[in-house]
Amino acid sequence: MKNWSFSRKRIESFISLLAVALVFGGLTVGRLDIGTINAMGPGFFPIVLSVALAGLAFVILLQPDADAEPSSLGDLRPFLAVVGGVVLFALAIRHIGLFPTTALAVITAATGNKDFSWPGVIVLGLCAGALCTLIFVYGLSLPIPAFRSPL
Repeated sequence: MKNWSFSRKRIESFISLLAVALVFGGLTVGRLDIGTINAMGPGFFPIVLSVALAGLAFVILLQPDADAEPSSLGDLRPFLAVVGGVVLFALAIRHIGLFPTTALAVITAATGNKDFSWPGVIVLGLCAGALCTLIFVYGLSLPIPAFRSPL
């Protein structure tokens, strides 16, 4: 039988994620129409995210202990790269369209990994941009331009 031991950090992460999932899921169920899979209401996506967040909380709690070194707060490169990618996406989507914005945001976020390679990151960004454009612009017909001139 496996001896389960949970670190304080893991338990705090679990409680925090689960609390956020339950609060937002509870607020959504009480106030917004969820609808069905074919006719999604305004509460459908928040419920799906709440369930996914609760699932992530359990994954974090139940993951096996790794023998890796704990990460230090000294290396901010990954954090800054991901936040930079999100901020870039938010600022650029209206000006240059979905495809280039997604590609640039993914490329920016991927530079947080110290072992990234430019060719691989560029291909990843272009593929993510193409996939998002196909899904959201052409598949779901969202009113987001695929490309837009910044001029």
